[in-house]
Amino acid sequence: MPTAEIPADGLTKRLPAQKHAAFVKQLNLVDISTRLAAEQQQAQAPQHTETEQED
Repeated sequence: MPTAEIPADGLTKRLPAQKHAAFVKQLNLVDISTRLAAEQQQAQAPQHTETEQED
């Protein structure tokens, strides 16, 4: 197996940006920061109950 296809290289070597992106793709990692931010905003939003909405 060529060294470029060995995922462990990303854990043992400093990689340039392009190789790092390929490493992340090999591991099927995704950026979930936007999902976490949305969930955090939702958790901080005031929760309305049915009685509050009737007023």
